[in-house]
Amino acid sequence: QAEVVRVACVGTASLAASSPMACRPGRRSRAGFSVAMLGAVGARAAVAAAPAAAPGNAAVPSGLFRHHSPEAPTLFGVQLPGGRGPAVFAEAAAPSVAKYIRDDPQGPFREAGTAGDTTSHWERSGFDPNTNEPIYKKDWHAVPSLGAQASVWMPRGDALLALDRAPPRLVAFLESFRSCSGACWARVLQALSDLEDRQEQPEDGSLMVSAEAVRRVAGIFRRAIEGRGHFGEIEAQVWSRGALVMQSHTDGATALLHLGFTIGGCRTLRVGRFPEQHSPYRDRPPNQRRSGGSDVSVWDEGAYEQDQIWDVPQGVGSAYLSSPFCFEHGVAYEGRSEDPVLALQCRFAFLDEAEAREVNGRRDGNMRLVAETVTRALCVAIDEGELRLPSVEEVVLTEARLAGAPWAPQRRAAPAARGAST
Repeated sequence: QAEVVRVACVGTASLAASSPMACRPGRRSRAGFSVAMLGAVGARAAVAAAPAAAPGNAAVPSGLFRHHSPEAPTLFGVQLPGGRGPAVFAEAAAPSVAKYIRDDPQGPFREAGTAGDTTSHWERSGFDPNTNEPIYKKDWHAVPSLGAQASVWMPRGDALLALDRAPPRLVAFLESFRSCSGACWARVLQALSDLEDRQEQPEDGSLMVSAEAVRRVAGIFRRAIEGRGHFGEIEAQVWSRGALVMQSHTDGATALLHLGFTIGGCRTLRVGRFPEQHSPYRDRPPNQRRSGGSDVSVWDEGAYEQDQIWDVPQGVGSAYLSSPFCFEHGVAYEGRSEDPVLALQCRFAFLDEAEAREVNGRRDGNMRLVAETVTRALCVAIDEGELRLPSVEEVVLTEARLAGAPWAPQRRAAPAARGAST
């Protein structure tokens, strides 16, 4: 890893991973309205009324997703047949929702940053240090209709494993997100259905696609969304031990539709992106290629032009929606933070192991065509104001509704209050 990492927080670069990276909450829009109260027409008006934003410093109404770079809403990432994989990168902010999730008495996050924030606390809560990475991780499922424990494909386990249901407020948040952005997911579903029904071959012969394979792959993602499995697999991540630069990587296809949500601390997400489908890497031998791979590390600054790297600050309430299956990325953690970093990575929940294995490591022309289809639909949905995070009020209402559902678990006794003797 490079000894010096360039990061950007609220438009200002801070150098050296050993130095504090002052991430501050994004500025709230002065438009004077609540996106949570807007319908589809009002949301489109909000998009038009919101001030233009510079990349990485979007001034947007709370909860409403906007393109990180309005001038280039589609980024291109790693090489796939037919060119670089396409993706959107949209950002939103919901700090009050982040706090509500963090304070869930049925969840493990209330102890974060207190005297109870110890290694033993996280281990008792089921978190474990990852084999390849030092941060603590735990996987949950967030598909409301599944049981308290269900077999779901876990990306880092590369297998169908028994996952516990996520804490109630987190499940309610993701179910509210599916509902309040329903027009967006309907648009994605229609696009996938159209792709399944399409008879003609794409004009670009370099994709090397099979009509049968395209229908099968598109159908896997369509059925996952119809079953409310989008964002149904959660990897919760905890880090509080100083400066750390994570390995550059791309995700599996569970992250073809991915929501990242930070509920504590500050980190910086670095994205490697290219302006065009066939953009080349810089004309020099890269010195940090991953072993056995052809993708260039985002920490190798000499391998990218300056405008091909985005450093995206992630503070409390920061959310991004994207397809990190399609692009190289890495994370840098702040070195001097009193508040531990608590990050939620929400991906597709695949319930069929054969289907999960078919798509998760697949990087052929069929997957590229599906990625193009999803990206195109998401771009339109974001422009139309159809994609937003729910408000706290919406999460509370959903939580109450789910608590009365037939599959709702019996409520556990709340843990002792912070600082109370046991």
